[in-house]
Amino acid sequence: MEKIVFVTSNKGKIATAKQYFENMNIEFETYNYDLIEPRTDDIQEIAKSKVLQAYDVVKKPCIAQDSGFFIEELNGFPRAFVNFALDTLGIEGILRTM
Repeated sequence: MEKIVFVTSNKGKIATAKQYFENMNIEFETYNYDLIEPRTDDIQEIAKSKVLQAYDVVKKPCIAQDSGFFIEELNGFPRAFVNFALDTLGIEGILRTM
């Protein structure tokens, strides 16, 4: 059985990855490690930075995951800054802004 190392402290991300790969012969090994997220709205740049950091921690092939939320009517806001938007505006604030 192949093993994929998933470096994250987010249990929701782990559950989603396990669900996504459920039909594959993959065993997950997880590390509870907080990766530093660069300040950019480029999801690919964030994910690349995280997987390189993760590799430095585990020293074997691994994955890291990041995502964004893009509201077309708000010119793509909040992009990669979903947690910041939720912490500052909240869901109701985002809806009012729309």
